[in-house]
Amino acid sequence: CTTNLVVNLAKPVELALHDGVDPLSGRQVGPRTGDPAQFATFEQLLAAYTTQLDHVLERSAAAIAAHERYWTQINPSPLIAATIEDCLKRGLDVGEGGCHYNAVGCVGAGLANAADSLLVIQQAVFADRKLTIEEIVQALKDDFDGHEPLREYLIHRVPKWGNGAPDPDRLARYVADHYCSRIHTYTNERGGPYQAALYSFSFQWTLGEQTGALPDGRRAHAPLAPGVGPMAGRDRAGITALLASVSKVDFTETPNGSVLDLRLHPSSVAGPHGLDALIALVRSQNREEVPTPI
Repeated sequence: CTTNLVVNLAKPVELALHDGVDPLSGRQVGPRTGDPAQFATFEQLLAAYTTQLDHVLERSAAAIAAHERYWTQINPSPLIAATIEDCLKRGLDVGEGGCHYNAVGCVGAGLANAADSLLVIQQAVFADRKLTIEEIVQALKDDFDGHEPLREYLIHRVPKWGNGAPDPDRLARYVADHYCSRIHTYTNERGGPYQAALYSFSFQWTLGEQTGALPDGRRAHAPLAPGVGPMAGRDRAGITALLASVSKVDFTETPNGSVLDLRLHPSSVAGPHGLDALIALVRSQNREEVPTPI
């Protein structure tokens, strides 16, 4: 079941900045991790984010488990089970764990938004001391209305995921590693594993609708970043820099799949030389060197 569970990796940033309260609904949906204005270090904020993410994953896995218990009662599948050798040998339906492969796919979306937002706080608040957390939180509450200079600063003066920059790459790898390692500790009701994925399909829109403004400059209800790619318009260093960033993620930890959408201008891959450039681009991802930009 490859898309049982969909997780918004950016929402825990919002929860960490509001002590577990969802600012869109006003409800306490996450654990209390403290007033961010009282955090003395970025590590405290990152710990709050991790705690909120863990809570989201635990609640989500518990919800899937509760529903799976009723699978064979609501939707028995004897015809499908009769075509699967392991189900026949075990005498079990697919929903009872009869199949050899019984994974739950957990899809993580909004990786770029999470990494970029965390870096904004690390750099603008704790490193450069250009802003306070209170100023950022107030701008988020106002959806950046009346705070356009601040929003422009957050977008243009703080490095973003997808440009080969070390700081956002490091935080994106941290988020992805923690999310994957946590998901892989769970076992579903059919006795199978949970398997991590990083893609979005239409979830970048549906989850974005349920997410308020974020420190990366994204406004409330706007779409999240697609797949493992950057937020739209934030990758400005070329496709090879984008691939350099994405290659920092350990995709051996996403057995349920990952997606990166690339857009190339037709002129860059036109003719024999364009085909050679495209081939070199694909092959470069199997070794350390980066090809000449196209």
